[in-house]
Amino acid sequence: MKDPQPLPVPECRRLLAQCPLGRLIFTEGAMPTARPVNFFVHHNDIVVRAARDGVLAALDEQVVALEIDSLDTGSEAGWSVVAVGKAELVRDPERLALYTDPHQRPWVQGEESVVLRIPIKIVTGRRLSSAVCAVG
Repeated sequence: MKDPQPLPVPECRRLLAQCPLGRLIFTEGAMPTARPVNFFVHHNDIVVRAARDGVLAALDEQVVALEIDSLDTGSEAGWSVVAVGKAELVRDPERLALYTDPHQRPWVQGEESVVLRIPIKIVTGRRLSSAVCAVG
């Protein structure tokens, strides 16, 4: 495998907008943890819907990261993108209506009553070989 090459920010943003599933990385009990989440990107925000009593609802005002990737072990090629921002619970009714679009439904069924907005402050990415990997 060749040395990882940085991805330009516009390419990172394009990949982020195309992926429906990633890993939300945050601190829980002073320890790093990651949870798979489905999400969508709205302008410069990552939007995650979560259960009101779930751990993600407690992330208001915390710095978090979202990591997405596409890897092919056979060809040892792929890419990874990480976006970082400060999470905030969405309370504004107009924004809640926008973010609870039925076309952007969560993969996990159940009551999803909290919307977490993560304005993207930093986005970086790496390509793991010169091969081009397709999303999804």
